[in-house]
Amino acid sequence: MFHEVRDTCGAPSVAFELKAKITYFMLDVTHDFEIPHAQQKIEGASMNTWLVRGIAMTGVLTLARLALDVTMEQWPGHDVVLRYIGLSCVISMAATWGFADGRRKRLQYPDRPERGPDLTMIWLAGGAFAGFATAALAWLLGQSGNSLLFELTAGAAWSLLLVFVAAMIGAAVGTIRANRQATA
Repeated sequence: MFHEVRDTCGAPSVAFELKAKITYFMLDVTHDFEIPHAQQKIEGASMNTWLVRGIAMTGVLTLARLALDVTMEQWPGHDVVLRYIGLSCVISMAATWGFADGRRKRLQYPDRPERGPDLTMIWLAGGAFAGFATAALAWLLGQSGNSLLFELTAGAAWSLLLVFVAAMIGAAVGTIRANRQATA
């Protein structure tokens, strides 16, 4: 497994062999040893967890705004109903995904709820990405008659709160539901 290293006289190097054996032992020990918070940092801080949610919610928010613009041109008298339909689509998507996240986390870590990914930060980052990306897309596509500053402040904040609050409510309900299933 280890290459034999010889010193200038042709004799095997004892120092190298000792160092190689110690290194192998340390790697073997650390491979079997589980660090309690290392897995949490990898799962919670992983960029793809919040980025996937942010991109998906950007798509949902943008499609809801596009559909709202198109349908309001077709049926201008039904604007209130159409706005509530778009709002309910966005809320239901975020709440359903949050429910799945909360349930999955509780089932994966039933005895230690502090372990696993931090859903609050994942959904906060995903919601912030979705808010700013949707605001920029809406302004670029000319969906709103508002300025870029308004879209990137008030529009992004509204989208962030809409996604984040719905996902956190869904995660809480998913966790409670998983607790009830585990005790039953």
